[in-house]
Amino acid sequence: MKNNRLHIIIPALLLLSISCKKNDNTPPAYDILLRQNLQKATWGVKYLWENNAEYTSVFEGRQIRFSSDSIIYFQDSISIDSLATYSIDKYKEMTYLRIDSVFQTKYRKMAGEWTLLNMNSVEIRLYRNVLAGLATDMFIISK
Repeated sequence: MKNNRLHIIIPALLLLSISCKKNDNTPPAYDILLRQNLQKATWGVKYLWENNAEYTSVFEGRQIRFSSDSIIYFQDSISIDSLATYSIDKYKEMTYLRIDSVFQTKYRKMAGEWTLLNMNSVEIRLYRNVLAGLATDMFIISK
């Protein structure tokens, strides 16, 4: 009787151990993908809504470049006109882009912590809840 039980238990345990193996084809985490996407291209601000007002026009004619050393360069067709710093963090299932130390006042509306909403090869959408979740700011950059 004991021998019969072992014939059933051992194969069942083997099947369980095989089915619980980690999937080696899992995609990279969103924080890594966000960093790679940001650093791959020069971006433009497609839309910036903050505090019940649109600020997209502030960035008109400006490109934004995210460097690998965590510096953001704001540039027009001639020169760099401002700098900022950034970091990317992940907490639980959320990915955050934090923009700090914006050196020129007109660009400060994009400062703060933005949550990744979605991204593809040409556009990154970020948001943040304000006023205890009663309002939402949006920040969209595109190639």
